[in-house]
Amino acid sequence: MRNSRFIAVGAVIALVLTATGALGAPSKTRRLGPARLSPHAFHDDQGQVAQDALTRALKSKELDRGEYALARARSLFHLGKVREQYGDVAKPAPRDATLILRDLVLAYRQLSDGDR
Repeated sequence: MRNSRFIAVGAVIALVLTATGALGAPSKTRRLGPARLSPHAFHDDQGQVAQDALTRALKSKELDRGEYALARARSLFHLGKVREQYGDVAKPAPRDATLILRDLVLAYRQLSDGDR
């Protein structure tokens, strides 16, 4: 019984890897451009994409992508401090954390040594 479970699980994993192209030689090398920030990574209380101080600072080039991602991630844990520094910053919804932290990881190389 155990062996058949392991075989079944292995078969499913192999199928998924084959379907996603993780197994086998790639047909073409594809270069991806820089990942974009999640457009819906933060929302206001009504569920709309926040147009807050951080968003405006990013659009006006006051903050670069790395600084923005770091400030947005800091708002998850220290919203008051981020608001003191930048002004009216939207409170992240609980489900926004995944995309906000993903954006921080994607922008990691753009951060200064001190911010890393």
